[in-house]
Order: sequence, then structure tokens, then C-alpha cells
Amino acid sequence: MTKEKTNMINMFEKKMLCHKKAMLISLIVLLTLTSIVLMGNSTSQVNRWVKLNGPYGCRIEELAVDPTNPQVIYVTINGGGVYKSVDGGETWLDISVSIDGLFDAFSIAIDPTDTQILYVGTWTHGVFKSANSGGTWQNITNGMPIHSVLDIVIDPSTSTTIYVGTESTVYKTTDGGNTWTKKGEGIAKALIRSLAIDPTNPNVLYAGNFFETYNYLYKSANGGNNWVISNTGLSESAYINSIVIDPIEHLTIYVGTNAGVFKSNNGGENWAEINYGITNLYVHDLAINPSNHDILYATTWGGLFRSLDAGSTWQFISEEFITQFTKTVALDPLNGQTIYNGVWGGVYKSLDAGDSWVFHDKGLKRLACIAYNCLAVNPTNSHILYAGTFGGGVFKTINQGSTWDGINFGLSIGWANGALMPVTNNRNILYVGLDGGGIYKSTDGGMSWVPKNTGITDFVPSNLKRDPYNPEILYLATGSGAFKSIDSAENWYPINGGLASLKVKDFAIDPGNTQVVYTATDGGGVSKSNNRGELWSNSSTGLLSLRVFRIAIDPIDSSTLYAGTIKNGVFKSIDSGNTWFECNDGITLEGEGAWSNAVSSIVINPSNPNVIYIGILEGGIYKSIDRGETWISWNNGLDNKYIHALAQDPQNPSVVYAGTGGGIFVIEKYPVGGVVVSVDKFGLLAPYIGLASTIVVATVAAAIYVKRVKRRKEKQ
Repeated sequence: MTKEKTNMINMFEKKMLCHKKAMLISLIVLLTLTSIVLMGNSTSQVNRWVKLNGPYGCRIEELAVDPTNPQVIYVTINGGGVYKSVDGGETWLDISVSIDGLFDAFSIAIDPTDTQILYVGTWTHGVFKSANSGGTWQNITNGMPIHSVLDIVIDPSTSTTIYVGTESTVYKTTDGGNTWTKKGEGIAKALIRSLAIDPTNPNVLYAGNFFETYNYLYKSANGGNNWVISNTGLSESAYINSIVIDPIEHLTIYVGTNAGVFKSNNGGENWAEINYGITNLYVHDLAINPSNHDILYATTWGGLFRSLDAGSTWQFISEEFITQFTKTVALDPLNGQTIYNGVWGGVYKSLDAGDSWVFHDKGLKRLACIAYNCLAVNPTNSHILYAGTFGGGVFKTINQGSTWDGINFGLSIGWANGALMPVTNNRNILYVGLDGGGIYKSTDGGMSWVPKNTGITDFVPSNLKRDPYNPEILYLATGSGAFKSIDSAENWYPINGGLASLKVKDFAIDPGNTQVVYTATDGGGVSKSNNRGELWSNSSTGLLSLRVFRIAIDPIDSSTLYAGTIKNGVFKSIDSGNTWFECNDGITLEGEGAWSNAVSSIVINPSNPNVIYIGILEGGIYKSIDRGETWISWNNGLDNKYIHALAQDPQNPSVVYAGTGGGIFVIEKYPVGGVVVSVDKFGLLAPYIGLASTIVVATVAAAIYVKRVKRRKEKQ
């Protein structure tokens, strides 16, 4: 062999050594990319929740202005916690972040003698207290069952004496919240939405209840020890949302209700309606000008109204507002010209008693809180989604959540609740439930809405279901019973015969025989009807809890049902509801609130009913792939575990959406370059895997050639 040929072979061998290194690197790359794809098809990677871009907004529940420094203002946000402003509302800072339980803040009160002390009532975690203006918080629900705390009042003469209105009664503390005592003697079990304390005689209190079949104003003359009904002139159907006492004439009292404003001049003995000029009678909050007690303000679902003559007449003063879903109002205690009005999305401020306004939301912009059971995908177009919110009404996207638009024309109330349902055979028909507004219908894809409440006596929907084969037949669940329509919601009639409880929460309709309907009730378990709801029989044998919140039926095997309870997880029946057994293997129920562990949603894959998703109100999402025998936590990427609604894409049931207390999430889809693509395919990494594979194949071929050359060399 010549020297020149030997040098060529040596040089080739060196190159091949480099190729071998390249092959090793390529193999590592190939294995890594392959493992990524394989992991992507496992629970921890592929099934990652991705947050959609909207809808945005926040519902301001209550406002509180520091009585000694009016530049300091606090707001509670439904599903968003507590925010603080130190510059008169110009900017806001979240002061409840990372505090478990404060996420669902509702009511707030400032200690009048030490304004660094704050009290906040929540929907499900009782009362919290801060001694340093919101710097730190402590749960002080001591000696009181975990309750929804809907109002807080502080004794102006002894600020350690505090009263709270809860979902069932009134509680009192005399030591700043260290201990609490029930003070409900004379109050029928009812949700106490509003409280007021006489500033001149703190032994005199007033309490108003809300969202029950009976609604009363109660009065106590002995510090809450005993209560008497003080309702003459008030309708029992009037929810008492707000109570204010004239600071000068303490026998003059005003209440805001869903039937407008009422006034008493004799300490609540008699009441008279004073609504002249108010065009929307759903009044949420009232406030009296501290500088002139004849000037009042009333927030309604139709805007903010002002009276200059102690309620005799009212004027609409919120023409400038971007939304008329006004919720709460507060005044600067040192300057009655300065007013704050909480609306969907932020706070309006006026420096001239309401003649002009400036909107402030810096620091408040956040993803909206989705309402219960108010998330739906258009049955014929997967790009179109609908979402109902707490306070902002209904939103629609036509691009799978990239952008959203409000679709609220004609809606009287901004708080969606219990129902948002498109009709399968006509994508332009939608129904939505409004909290206090009943059922509304749209025939143009949500561009406009009209009320459909003829025959309905309870305007707080819990759920709405449609016969799968006859869209004219609808079933409505409310806290006062079940209603049915056979003419597409034009008329309704009650169907409560045989129900063990009238607190109806949900329905399930047998897809194989729509004569068979099941209902879930709070307190009565599950009931079954064999004649489309005309008569019910109890079907709860085996249920450990009769407080059932959701019910679902297997789309293929209609003898299999699932019941989601308020406190005890999921139960299953395989004999058409005759008997039930618990199926919670893998589900963790750790919430401490009254509704924390409620199963808020159940969705079953229609093409593969082995696959089921459930949402826990404060516990995230679980998935089963064996018809509920076992469950796995399904929360990867889900930064908000307050689950209010789940929805499947009817055209692709593997695509699941979750409506939470902080926006909407989608699973098994991933946004790449603005386009939504599936990540459980090899397509996303295919170019890189292909390149690595090509390098490996070429390098292996070259190595084989080198070996052949070496053999020839050895033979020579």
C-alpha cells in the first residue's frame, strides 16, 4: 500500500471518529426528544391545562373607605380576594394573595377606633382579621361553624363587639373575634345578607334575609339576643340586600331589595315603597351622604341612582359608565362629594357627588370568575365558546378564547348563574340563567336576549337541561323546586310532585328513554321520574349524603349514573338509581368550608364513557379512565382550583374546558405561534426527531463503510 493511500485511510478514520461522536450525540438527542413526546402522552405533560386569554373583569362586591384617611380604600372581589388603594382609588394592590380562604372574599368592615384592624367575611371560609391594614391575616372563625359570612357590622361604641350575618343566622363576638356566639333566637333559618346597627343605641340591630322562600326584616332591641319580624309593608318575596340607618334621624331606615327601595320612619314598624324614578328595581346597595342625610345613593343592575329628597324621587346618574351592572357604593366619610361605585371591572370615582365620574382599574384587571355551570362550546362550531360570569354577564369568543366580547344586550342582571346552554340543532339559540333574573333566551347567537319567566316563581336558577331529542322540552332547577317548559321556555309550570326536597340542583335525562329523568336535590338526595318529571319517587338508597349537587348519566349505558354530593364526593349507581355506592378512590376532600368539597361538575366522554371528569368547588379536577372506579388528580398547569364549570367540545370530547374562579383553562391543546395545536401528537417535534434520525442513520452507514475499508487494509 502506498504512503499516500495510508494517509488517506488514516484521515478517513479520524473523520469517522468525529462521525461516531456525532452519532452518539444524535442518539442522545433522539432519545431525549422521544422521551419528551412519550412524556407528553403521559399525565404530567400532555394533559396540561393552558389558560385562555380572557374573559377579563372582576366583580367588586364591597367597598370600605378608611374613616380617618379617605385615601385608603379597600374592595372585596368575588373570586379575587381583597385589594387596597392608598391613593384614593387611582391604583390597587392585592393584599390577600397566597392567603388560603381569602380568595372568595365578600364582606368587609373597618374598625372605627383602630382603622388598621380589618374584618373580611368570605363565601366558604368564615371570617378573617388583619391588625395591620391587610399586611397579614388570621382566620378567626372560632366557635362558629365555617359559614358564608355575607355582612359584618361593628358596634360604634365598643369596637370589639361585632356581628356577622351568615348563611343561616347571626353570630356575635365581644372580644374582637376570639370567640363567637350564635345570636339567632327568633330568626327562622335563613341566609342573612344584610345587617345594620343603630349608631345612637348599639343594642338595636336590624337583619335582612335573602334567597329563601320567605324573606323578612328582623329587629333586635337587646344586642341580638332576641329578634322579631319587622316586615309590615315589605313583601315576603323581597330579598333584603342592604340596610342603612339615617345618621341623624335614627328611626329612619332604608332597605334595598329586589323590589326596589323601602323606607321606614318609625324604626322598622311600618315600611313604604319609595321607587319613583328608579328604572331597575333590583337594588343591591344603599348609602347615605354623611354631609347631607337627605342625599341617598342606590346601586342597581340597571345603574346608579341618586335621591336629593330622602328617597321621594330618584335620578339616574351613571350615564358615563361602561356597564350598568353596579354593585356597591361608598362615600368619603369626611367629604360627601366624593363617591366610589364598584362595578364589573373596577371602581368609578366622583368628586362632585355623582355628576361626573372617572374609572379606575389599575391593578384590578384580572381574569373573570366564571359562574356555576356557565361554560359551553357551540355544538356545531368548536371555535365558538360562551362563558357566564359573576357580575359581568355573558361573554363569547369565536376564536377558541383568543379574544372575547360581552353579549349582554337585553340582560337585566350581570350575575350569570346555573345555566348557559346552546341548542344543538340551532346554534343561534342560547339560554342563560341570571341570579335573580331567571331565564333569558337568545335567538341570534347572544346578540340580544329576552326574559322567559312566565310561570317561574323563583328567579335564581340552579341548572337548566334540555331534552336531547326534543329541544322544546326544558327542565329548570331552582331553590324552590323544579319547573318544566314544553314550548321552548315560553311558559313554565312546576313539577314537584313526590320530591323530597325543593332545593333542586340538577337534572339528568336518559338518552335512551327521555321519559326517564333524574334530579339532584340538596337535602332530598336523588329522585327519579318515569314520565318526564310529572311525578317523582325517591331513589337515594346507599347515598351517604342526601345533599346532592350534580348528577350525570352514562351516554351509552343509561343504567349507570353518577351523583356528585356537596360534602361526600361521588357516588355511582349501576341499576338506574335504585342503589348507590361510593366511588372516591383517589379523590381527596380536604376543604374546610361549607361548600369547599362540593362536586361542581361532572362530564362524561360521550364516545368513551370510561373517561369522566369531575370538578371540586375548591379542590381542582379529577379524571377517571375506568368509569369512576379510580380517580387521578388532573391539575397540571391549573393555577386556580376553584372549579365552577367543566365543558367538553361536542365535536372532539377529548378537548375539555374548565371555568374557574380565575378564568378559563383548556386541556389537551397548546398554543403555538397563535395557533392552537394538539400536543399529544408527534407533529410538534417531528422535524427535530426527523433530523436527529437522519444524522444517526447516515453516521451508522458511514461507520459500516469504515469497517469494510479496515478489513481490506488488513488483508493487504
